[in-house]
Amino acid sequence: MRKLHLGGLKRIPPEIADYLKSPIPLSPIALVLATGLLYQLLTQPSAAAALVVPLLVLAMLLALLRAPGWLLYLCLFIALAVHLHFFTQVLALAPARFGSTRDRAAIATALALLRGQNPWNHTPQIPVPATTGAASILLVLPAVRIFGNLALLTYLFWLGVFGFIVVCDVKYRNRIFPPLALLTMTGMLGFAHAMEWRMEELYFPYVFMLLAYYFLKRKRLFLCGLFLAIPPLSRVSYSFMTVGFLLWYAFDQKPILLNFVRLGAGALLTVVAILTPFVIVGRAEFWAHNFYTITKDMVQLSNWPTTNYAFQVMNRLTTGMSPAAIRLFKQILALLMLVGMAWGARRWRFSHPFWHVAVAAFLSHTIVWHCPLPLDYALIFVLPAYFAAALTRAPSPHSPAFVVDGGSGKEA
Repeated sequence: MRKLHLGGLKRIPPEIADYLKSPIPLSPIALVLATGLLYQLLTQPSAAAALVVPLLVLAMLLALLRAPGWLLYLCLFIALAVHLHFFTQVLALAPARFGSTRDRAAIATALALLRGQNPWNHTPQIPVPATTGAASILLVLPAVRIFGNLALLTYLFWLGVFGFIVVCDVKYRNRIFPPLALLTMTGMLGFAHAMEWRMEELYFPYVFMLLAYYFLKRKRLFLCGLFLAIPPLSRVSYSFMTVGFLLWYAFDQKPILLNFVRLGAGALLTVVAILTPFVIVGRAEFWAHNFYTITKDMVQLSNWPTTNYAFQVMNRLTTGMSPAAIRLFKQILALLMLVGMAWGARRWRFSHPFWHVAVAAFLSHTIVWHCPLPLDYALIFVLPAYFAAALTRAPSPHSPAFVVDGGSGKEA
């Protein structure tokens, strides 16, 4: 079959062109979210509502009139972009919201590095220890140097996240973009909180995990290892998500030992490249005060809530333990649960690691850190679940689970 093309653009495969030209109805869940969002915007108007409401109404009309799918997606993406702009460029920069300690810590540590100081013990302007990792500091450094804040970087981050979801929607034809975009605009699951208080720096490492997956699928293992090492160097908690990624690779893809050697070589290069500037600047201070030493001391600070029997049992088990023993117990327990999940999930043969990553994020932030889980960290497992849903291919008529009745194209 001939591939279609538009002018000088890259040729579009016919199945994708057909998908974009055909009507894409809003699912029942998307319709519920759209009507709920409309009610929310009309009863609690904001500066963005004047643009978002007409765009939402237009999107619903386009779906009802069976307009080409690309028109519906364009309308929804513009509405989402306006919504994100209002939250990240207007609301989050209002004087009443000075920014979270996470946002201020990222800026303060970057400024300390620019002054030639060790970032983790030269941030008097924030009231809490800075747990921002070395990779995150280097990532935000240009934005802090040029703009003095992370507003533009956060906006580009969200546009990139949903641009990726749109690409996956079109590639896998799973119609996942409308419900995820609408769910995000409602502010549920912690999205409004994260954007208002500029929590996005907590989630930047997922971009590098996506890049690692991209290179893994193309068997560029050195580059995969190079990017996969960045998340745990951004925040210590991402070590568990990285383990989840690797467990999926080990159990589902069954690699040979040489593959892990290539991954390790790329990761080693990343570790050396990222930590070298901090070792040079901080010298002895770096080894005594860094994001790993600060985070290590936070692991045993919180008990589990007494809201369920399992947490009550774990609280009893850790009674009388030393801080070091509690820290070790929490990490071993989370790792054992993660390994058990990954081993049990082999039967489903997931084509990507992001369900594993989402579970790893949930376990690490409920078992090891932050008990009970504050709203600041709600998206830590929601975002990889978004990516997992986006990367899930729609059921095919040719799959074993889809039985065609007499060639009619209907499920039996």
